[in-house]
Amino acid sequence: MPANHTASALPLPSLAAQVSPLLNWLAVEETAKCPAMILGTSSDRIGTKSGQSFNATFSKNLKRETRLPIAPYLGLAYGTYEDRLRVIGGVSVGFTEQWQSLFIFDGVHFHRPSATPGAATSSP
Repeated sequence: MPANHTASALPLPSLAAQVSPLLNWLAVEETAKCPAMILGTSSDRIGTKSGQSFNATFSKNLKRETRLPIAPYLGLAYGTYEDRLRVIGGVSVGFTEQWQSLFIFDGVHFHRPSATPGAATSSP
């Protein structure tokens, strides 16, 4: 970098205001008869300018029951940006053993699926 050039950076308070923890905890493991329960926190939903989201979701791999590689989830999320509780949900659909797609509803908007490599029948 030339001596007369200064690097531009966000001031620490501005940067710190944009950092949001992403944590998930598997509170209850899935069994043949019982769904998994996951508790988590992350930035508020996609498209909000700020905020934190706290959520509880239940997910269940239904391949055994349906013979289809699907794993739906349903839950509640509280977002601080809008200061409200939302119902959230979605479904993971497997295409092959290596490729799956996740359909997401964040409580306000549906998000188009994205195919990703991974275990086709894993719960989100």
